[in-house]
Amino acid sequence: MTKQELAAICIARLKAEYPDSDCTLDYDHAWQLLVSVRLAAQCTDARVNVVVQELFAKYPGVKELAAADPADIEAIVKPCGLGHSKARDISACMRILRDRYDCHVPDDFNALLALPGVGRKSANLIMGDVFGKPAIVTDTHCIRLCNRIGLVDNVKEPAKVERELWKIIPPAEGNGFCHRLVDHGRACAQPEPSPYCDKCCLADVCRARKEFCMNKTTENRLGGELRSQQAARRLLEELRRGRYADAAQLPSELELADVLGVSRTVVRDALSDLERDGYVERVRGIGTLVNHDVVRVENRMDQKLEFNRMIRSIGRVPHSDNLMVTRETAMPELAAKLGLDPEREHTLVFVRRRVLADETPVLYSTDILPLALFGGKRLDTIDFSRPIFEIVEQHCHVEVTETLTTLQAVQGVPGIRRQLGLRPEQALLQLDEICYSRTCKPVLCCQTCYTDFFDFAMVRKLI
Repeated sequence: MTKQELAAICIARLKAEYPDSDCTLDYDHAWQLLVSVRLAAQCTDARVNVVVQELFAKYPGVKELAAADPADIEAIVKPCGLGHSKARDISACMRILRDRYDCHVPDDFNALLALPGVGRKSANLIMGDVFGKPAIVTDTHCIRLCNRIGLVDNVKEPAKVERELWKIIPPAEGNGFCHRLVDHGRACAQPEPSPYCDKCCLADVCRARKEFCMNKTTENRLGGELRSQQAARRLLEELRRGRYADAAQLPSELELADVLGVSRTVVRDALSDLERDGYVERVRGIGTLVNHDVVRVENRMDQKLEFNRMIRSIGRVPHSDNLMVTRETAMPELAAKLGLDPEREHTLVFVRRRVLADETPVLYSTDILPLALFGGKRLDTIDFSRPIFEIVEQHCHVEVTETLTTLQAVQGVPGIRRQLGLRPEQALLQLDEICYSRTCKPVLCCQTCYTDFFDFAMVRKLI
């Protein structure tokens, strides 16, 4: 079966399954949808719909919202998360609509992309829902399901998924198809293969389902551990966007075991993982209570920070430029951090890059690792534009499992400030990390300077 044929089957079946699929954000005017879709980054549509009621009541038009103090906007939209950056983008966007477009939302895709806080996903949503033009909205559901079904092949970047779908989805079907993927993702197609497959209208053509059925009897000596991790991820997804998104308390372990299709022991281990990370608290005599404030936070400094994922999560496309890969002699202090003999001469590989969200510079990173890790492999054969942990795993055969991180506010060196286009008063958040392998050996050092484009949070367990 070709991808075009598979796409035609998916379009027809999802139409039959979800005939009334539509955008789940509430809006009466195009500018309101523009605001809501920015707020929806790392936030549920249901919560956005509640928050914007106050926002639109206080600022009933583009002129009013454009004239508002960003701090006042932030105070209202803060429950959606990333309040500072969202308020900043909304304010700047409304001012442009007022000054350049007579308070109207432009119906040109490139003009939409030029607005602050508007990425390809948002622009496509506006083009399709407001103006009825061909559009493909590559949100997390679309990306995940298209890969699982087999419409794209291990493509995770939104812009690339969009490009591949344009080849196989008729233009007139794109917008509705993407809305139906959202409904289907919430109803059936959860992140891990599960009993939901039994009621999925695409089960017989889904690549992931076929692979799961082929491998479901495979045994692994770490299988129990892996299943608990999968169950924890599944439950977290359910808490964020699924059946438990508004639940104050999770069902019993027995009920969760039935829902997830795993043993009670696996559920218990998964709940322990979620409790350790602060998402839930198990209270004797009451049950498993949910902390939704923690659930909504994704950019956690106490967990792995992967800036490409963070940028994609707010509807922007990440990419690197100004990439420099150099060989340098290790200074004694740096050699010691990497577990090298400081008395001997060692050659290190420095990977420096600027990272942009769409066209906005948002961070500068420097990754440092011993040349010896590459085992004599030629550096010019390696694609250093990829995430450094992927490079280390593929080319050095080492998996990074934890990091020791220190952070501080810095001005940054002039060269980095110039590359990031910082204002004189702007500071940077600098994270210095020593990254360790599964055997607790230091593998590389990373220094990342973040602009105020990002909002971070940290969960501290006190007992």
